[in-house]
Amino acid sequence: MTVEGTVAPSVPLLADPAARVLSTPLRLAPAPADPRVLTFDAAVPRYLVHRASIAEVFVTDSVEIGENAYQVAALLPRGHYVGENAGLYDYLILVEVVRQAGVLVAHTRLDVPLQTAFIFRGLSLQINDLRPVYVGTSPGEVVITMTVAPERTGAGRLRGLSFEGDVAIDGRSALHGTGKLLFVSRDTFKALRQRGRDGKLARQRPAALRFTPARPESVGRRDVRNVVVTEAVALGGQRYAMSLVIDVSHPYMFDHPLDHVPGNLSLEAARQAAIASVARQYGLAAESLTVLGAEVEFGEFAEIDLITRVTAEVGELGTHQETDMVVAPVSVTLTQADVAVASAKVQVAVWA
Repeated sequence: MTVEGTVAPSVPLLADPAARVLSTPLRLAPAPADPRVLTFDAAVPRYLVHRASIAEVFVTDSVEIGENAYQVAALLPRGHYVGENAGLYDYLILVEVVRQAGVLVAHTRLDVPLQTAFIFRGLSLQINDLRPVYVGTSPGEVVITMTVAPERTGAGRLRGLSFEGDVAIDGRSALHGTGKLLFVSRDTFKALRQRGRDGKLARQRPAALRFTPARPESVGRRDVRNVVVTEAVALGGQRYAMSLVIDVSHPYMFDHPLDHVPGNLSLEAARQAAIASVARQYGLAAESLTVLGAEVEFGEFAEIDLITRVTAEVGELGTHQETDMVVAPVSVTLTQADVAVASAKVQVAVWA
């Protein structure tokens, strides 16, 4: 479980986007975007999507299109710190757009107070057409068409929601995303945070170790500043091991100060571990691989000052049903103090 702080502009941000795969996702009836309603002219206020930097706000507008149904507009940057000016929009950015859409709807359409702490129990994203994901000659205009299923207490208080959405880029359907949110008070957030930390500290002592990042080309990256795992070590049986590399000065992973490993960092570690492992297992160039989908589950908070082990198990090569690309499934687990703090199922595809 990873918590995201939801705050007003004057209150320090506390946490991050995170994910758990939904076992029974909602079904969505797509609705066309109306360009006369949605606009792409300006980003929404940063506190409405739990970001500290204006540069990291991608959503621009939202509109209600039916009962518990909404559309959210966003603008994809052609150049970004984690995008590295690559040929495809970075998967981490696409996940962030879906996350921001869910948070924006919760605040502006469902009246979730700004002081509420958000627990992201689930967030997954699957690419069904890679062509719209290529970076073009202008920023990509995104329209997310989503349905929301509110979850209420017996007294009628909103305690969470599930959402599902189709993501179109420049008018072409490209991705499908799901998510699940839980809303808790600040006191509950603090109690959850402390309980998780105390449990792991009872089994493992903090260690101020600086790990050496893997070579960027071995994990599908160009800039070593965006590498978040060490070099993969073969364990046998198509399994590989790495350690998490944490840089609290990273302007995207740590957009605001945190006392735990952010969910986007764990997701990126899972992606890099999956790509590195597939490249090693099948003798492929990591730069020729991309992620077509990921489902990530978070069990507990991951501590910044504890060693995080990352293990990946590579499956057999096959064909991706939607894109007809060659893919390999990879199961990734992040562990601290013998506890799985995150696990992911990642689809790695050969694209170049």
